[in-house]
Amino acid sequence: MKKLTLSSVGESDVRDVYLKRGKVLSIRENKNTWVPVHEKRDSYGTKDYSYLMDQYKNSLNKKRLLRIWEKNRKQVQIAPHLPEIIEHLIYENVYTDISSLLADCYREDFHLPYLEVTLQSWLEQQKMMANQLKREWDELFWDEVSQFIHKCSDIHLLSDFQPRQNYPN
Repeated sequence: MKKLTLSSVGESDVRDVYLKRGKVLSIRENKNTWVPVHEKRDSYGTKDYSYLMDQYKNSLNKKRLLRIWEKNRKQVQIAPHLPEIIEHLIYENVYTDISSLLADCYREDFHLPYLEVTLQSWLEQQKMMANQLKREWDELFWDEVSQFIHKCSDIHLLSDFQPRQNYPN
């Protein structure tokens, strides 16, 4: 989270800032809405994703997932040109390699129960974070992982994908 102080906000904006011990906790977006600093909206109305970007950059699980994908991506790219049985086996093997790590990465960011829609949304969010950080290879890999997961969904491999639940009963 970006730390703002009174001096970094500017004197003209003092009325629109909620301070605690000299640190800015939230900024007034309009007359009635206060937004936490890490979700401050920019002039285009989109969120400032500095908190999410820091989380993306510091995630070792995501880095490991992308390195494993980098090793397996050639198999996945060749698979559609092979007989259907071999294609299915390749998808199963690659899915087995990445499924537990994918579930851990998903759980780091999303505290929602697993649905295919939320998984695809999370993958798109990762792709967007890589794009904003100017990491072209990561963006390409997240796009390929998203397409791979969609293909796995089509051949019913996602039925056993369940992130471990840490929800209170």
